[in-house]
Parts: sequence; structure tokens; C-alpha cells
Amino acid sequence: MGLRSTEWPERRTVCGETIQLENLASLGVNLNDDGTLSVDTYALASSLSSNFSSVQSFLQSATSGFANHLANALTGIADPSTGVLGLDQKGITQSLQALGQQISDLQAALAVKQQDSHKPMRRSTPPCRNCRCFRIS
Repeated sequence: MGLRSTEWPERRTVCGETIQLENLASLGVNLNDDGTLSVDTYALASSLSSNFSSVQSFLQSATSGFANHLANALTGIADPSTGVLGLDQKGITQSLQALGQQISDLQAALAVKQQDSHKPMRRSTPPCRNCRCFRIS
């Protein structure tokens, strides 16, 4: 859920004119391409001076305000058991454990091969007269 697409309409009538606050951009707060926020101070000041209660309700309403929706979204992301970050952490931990086990298995196999390479080699006898193979004694 991005800041650009998330809308929580808040309509108020001020001096006979209906003003609708739909998103942060309607207050002059915009999401830049690099992920930072920028504020159009004129638009924000205008919204605050002409329609303070709508702005306050839009931001702080306990059930439909931006802060409530943002808190819910962040909880959904950061929850240790069901959030995206918690699930990613579990997956990374499982991968790390599997890689640790693979490393242990490979180290054990390498140790066996190193032990085998230090055993004295058997002496071979001259080839058989019939087939020219080497016999191991």
C-alpha cells in the first residue's frame, strides 16, 4: 500500500464550499520518485487555514484517519509472526541454518578425504604376464 494510491476521503463543508481531502497530496504532501516526501507549504498552509478540522480529522480520526491506516500498514509489515519483515527474517534464518548444515557436511567429507590421502599407499607388484594389469599387494 503506497502513499500515492492510498485514499481516505474526508469531506467537509466550509463557507458553503465542499472540500474533499483524499490523500496527502491534497494537503500538499507529495511522495517523490526517490521515496522522500516534499511539502508544498502554500497548499498545506491553505488547507490548514481554511479547513483545519477536516485536516485534523483526515490525519487523526481513530477509525479512518491517515495515522490509523499508516499504523495498521506498518504493523502488517513489521509484525514478527505475520508481517513481511518477520516472514523474511524466518526465511533467511532457515536458509542460514541450511547453509550451516551444508558447510558442516562438506567439512566432514573433506576431513575424511584428507585422512584418506595421508594413509600410506600400497605397493603395486609388476603386471601379470597374461593381461598386463597391476596387482595390489
